[in-house]
Amino acid sequence: MTATIDDYIKALPDVLSALVSGNERLYAKVYQEETQYARLTQARVNQNGGIFQEQLTLFLSNGLSMISMSVEGDLPSPDQIRGLVQALREDLPYVPQDPWLTLNETPEQLETGNAHGSMHFDALVNTLCESAGKQDLVGLVLSGP
Repeated sequence: MTATIDDYIKALPDVLSALVSGNERLYAKVYQEETQYARLTQARVNQNGGIFQEQLTLFLSNGLSMISMSVEGDLPSPDQIRGLVQALREDLPYVPQDPWLTLNETPEQLETGNAHGSMHFDALVNTLCESAGKQDLVGLVLSGP
């Protein structure tokens, strides 16, 4: 994760705790991906690019009902989160109760992949293509957290 996303996650508990009222429970899930890729055909790069995406999912519960909302693109500001929580709060009374709903109250943080990505992605792709010689190397090379 980048420093910016780390700062966002660290600030999130204070933002969320200020928005709950009564017996509400508010949870958040933050997802970020940054990936480089190259598609190879006949030992040559025929497409390369990158994927960068961020997502925030908010879960609001009040008793035995839960509702969620996901936002993709730029992560929302505290003011935008306030509006999202208000929208969830307005819809929550219309969600049926779930008698088996069990909420996990243990905070979790999971990071997968290499947080620094591959510093030598282009060199790796070139080495693969050169190593193929006259063979028809076809594949997809991915790099990133």
